[in-house]
Amino acid sequence: EASPHHRWEFQASAQELHRLVQNHTGNRVTRLEPGETDEGGRIRNMKIFNNQQENELSANEFRLLVNRQFGSTSLRSTAFNMQRNGDFYIFNGRGLGHGVGLCQWGALGLAESGWNYRDILRFYFRGSEIVDYFGLEEYILQLAR
Repeated sequence: EASPHHRWEFQASAQELHRLVQNHTGNRVTRLEPGETDEGGRIRNMKIFNNQQENELSANEFRLLVNRQFGSTSLRSTAFNMQRNGDFYIFNGRGLGHGVGLCQWGALGLAESGWNYRDILRFYFRGSEIVDYFGLEEYILQLAR
């Protein structure tokens, strides 16, 4: 929660977002909506509507497209809710990144609480083992036996 990216908000005009997606996909855009979400609540894809059809764009591709246009911390992750309010889309989200690894702010908090790097890595990557790189070959051979 100490992270400046824990919760965030971004808004952009519907006209600008529609034009941006239209230029990227080549399809006319009349409406955008979040699509399905994964088990962690992150959006997997964005639905792109025009008067005749519905298309999709991966949420991460959409995020990167928006960030190239509006700045790298506009859509900080795909963990967001989106709503249209008049001529604007408002995004309320959480986190910074892709959601498959370690929270740097969380790791910092654990380290400041006295956790060592091994405990922190085990916490974020449950089921993993930390081995000495120089003993890696022997470790692999032991697993194969």
